[in-house]
Amino acid sequence: MSPLLARSEQRLRALLDHAPVAIALKDLNGRFLICNGRALQTIGRSEEEVLGRTTSEMFPAAANEESNLADREALSTRQLIESENRVESRDGMRDLLTARFPLLDEAGEPYGLGIITTDVTLRRQAERRLIQNAAELENDARQQACLAEISYQGLAHIGTHHLLQKAAGLLGSTLQAGFCRVQEIGPAGDLRQIAVYGVATEAAEGPGRVFPVSAAKFAVFIRSTIVSNNLAEESRFQGMEISNGWGFGSVVGLCIETRQGPVATIEIFQSQTNAFQPAHVEFCQSAANIISAAVERDRAEDSLKATQGHLSHLITSSPAVIYALRLQGNTLTPITVGENILRVTGYRVEEVLRPDWWREHAQCHSVMEAVTDGHLNGDHVVREYQLRCADNRLIWVRDECRFLFGSAETPVEIVGSLSDVTQQKALEDQLQRSQKMEIMGQLAGGISHDFNNLLTVISGFALLELEDPAIAPGARRALETIATAAESAMGLTRQLLSFSRKSLSQFRLLDLGTALGNVTRMLGRVISTDIELKVSIEPDIPPVSADLGMIEQIILNLALNARDAMPYGGKLSIDVRHLLLTAEQISARAEPCPAQAVCIEVRDSGPGMAPEIANRIFEPFFTTKEPGKGTGLGLATVHTIVERHAGWIDLETEPGAGTVFRVYLPAAEGTPEVQEREAASQASRRPRATILLVEENLMVRSFVETFLQRRGYNVLVCCDADHAELVFRKAGMKVHLLIMSLNLPGGRSGPGLAKELKKLRPSLRVLYTAGSQTLDLEHPGLTEGVNLLVKPFQLNRLEKSVARLLDSASHGDLA
Repeated sequence: MSPLLARSEQRLRALLDHAPVAIALKDLNGRFLICNGRALQTIGRSEEEVLGRTTSEMFPAAANEESNLADREALSTRQLIESENRVESRDGMRDLLTARFPLLDEAGEPYGLGIITTDVTLRRQAERRLIQNAAELENDARQQACLAEISYQGLAHIGTHHLLQKAAGLLGSTLQAGFCRVQEIGPAGDLRQIAVYGVATEAAEGPGRVFPVSAAKFAVFIRSTIVSNNLAEESRFQGMEISNGWGFGSVVGLCIETRQGPVATIEIFQSQTNAFQPAHVEFCQSAANIISAAVERDRAEDSLKATQGHLSHLITSSPAVIYALRLQGNTLTPITVGENILRVTGYRVEEVLRPDWWREHAQCHSVMEAVTDGHLNGDHVVREYQLRCADNRLIWVRDECRFLFGSAETPVEIVGSLSDVTQQKALEDQLQRSQKMEIMGQLAGGISHDFNNLLTVISGFALLELEDPAIAPGARRALETIATAAESAMGLTRQLLSFSRKSLSQFRLLDLGTALGNVTRMLGRVISTDIELKVSIEPDIPPVSADLGMIEQIILNLALNARDAMPYGGKLSIDVRHLLLTAEQISARAEPCPAQAVCIEVRDSGPGMAPEIANRIFEPFFTTKEPGKGTGLGLATVHTIVERHAGWIDLETEPGAGTVFRVYLPAAEGTPEVQEREAASQASRRPRATILLVEENLMVRSFVETFLQRRGYNVLVCCDADHAELVFRKAGMKVHLLIMSLNLPGGRSGPGLAKELKKLRPSLRVLYTAGSQTLDLEHPGLTEGVNLLVKPFQLNRLEKSVARLLDSASHGDLA
């Protein structure tokens, strides 16, 4: 070889060895003739291992076949052939880009094959990373879009059921799942399938097909996400047939949970194993969290709406009107008001929200004064004032409001409630009057004991002396005046005690015709001769359960009221009739009433009454008479007595048309009792009968002793229980009747003493006296059948009671 050719070969060799690509030459048999350093480095062989050898001798058959095909194609086509393949080197797998071209002689025939190979491993790795990153970005974008859509659907308040159905499709399509299903959790913990997605949807929903439970129950049990990337080997939960029967290898189970507990499960299945990497699980958990939050929010909003509905209903149904006013200086601007303002005032909400409404209809200046004058009790103000309604009525309202303060510590808003207290005001007035009468009753009851003792003595001795036919005319007139004055005092006391409900009632079946006859005889002495009195009693009047004295007091008071209304004469009629009430009349009354009643009608031809007077006629102490001529208790007493008898009273009057009072008392069944005011029977007097009188009051004791002695009885007198017991033990069987007070000095009761004495004489008769009508109706001595006289008692009442008790005893008891 010439030096020039040798140098040329050396230069070519140096160029090949330092070339950045792998260069090799093959002969037509595929044996390597030249292989530069980069080529040797690429395939990981030494020059001795490569030169003179074929690829089949150095690499596996699969790689050889691909290389040999490319070599033959380049030689046969005499063209450049490019290919890219991956080969295994000592450094690992390499990505190679190879260009093959034939070496032609002067005749154009190939005598060899040139190969230039570029190692593109790093480039391909970068490209693959780029592709992977793009796929990950696309997947992230899909997942974010899925999460955004789930959030949007949740915010759209489509309901838990529809939200879960939407989520099934969104999650299944985003993860390209083989199958996805959603199950709601029932109250008993049962799972109910509501949505499916994926290739197995039709099979899962087919007739008779029940998809295995798998991860759902386990996810609910652990209250978290469950992941299984190899269902064929899964042993934690049921459903191994999923992998076998349905062809799935991986599953994610999600638990949708609120603060009240689990509400649903979502299961996502993939056919391949290891399908769910941490990023997928994180995405699924994020979706579950969004769904849980949406369900929680929906439930909270549903609860809030229900609460607001209940609150609105309560506010509307409440008797109090809730309102809010904006306070700017001295100006009140309405903000809101409850709809029940219409029911309370008759005004609609839009009318009340006008700025001038509060100034025109409510005394809001009282609130303004509280603000400006600093009369606030903290931030709370309560005022009562009158408010004008739509029908021009004035009602009393209680305004209870609170002030909301601004940054300058000045009130900027008022929130309060208006309550109609008109009826309460009326009740308070009635209560005050009732308390006044209670005080009067207590006062009357407190003094009635001593007062009635005095009246008993005054009236008794006067009537006792009037029995003397030899008394001088002047003394007789004086005694009659004393007896009349005592009778008037008794009537006034009875009125006070009856109105205050302190009097003792003795209800029995009464014939009102007989009672009216008794009162009519009394009216002849108190009604002037210029008043024409007409009494009419319907036959066959049913009896009523009533107190005789109180019924007489009703008729007497109404008659006297009519007399006073006709100072110059007129007509007075009293009618008693039986009344059958119709269903309309019964339903028209606010209080329950019987179907049958007895009506006492008192009609006068007087001047009548104006409405403002008629409305107050039954008020205690209200009177139209001149000072000193009326107590104002007569009609109030009538009203009270009628109420005590479960009856009612109507008034019909107008100026110039007279007045009619109608008293209705419930009819009763039975036979009326014989009235005590009938003439006393001529009971045989028994002079040998001995009466033990126990009376603490000296004057009363003296009167009763004198009266009984004049009637021919033997009287033993005692002042207290101990003295009475001593006298009785000495007298022994000679005492036939015991007359004593219910309450005796020294703390001993009359019934207690009577019980002790009856042990000694079982046939002993007992007559109790009471010094006051303010008796405790639950007194242990007031049992049924007890004989009782209430002071002041009349002589004939005392005489009849004594005679009746002694007549009831056998002759042997009086021996």
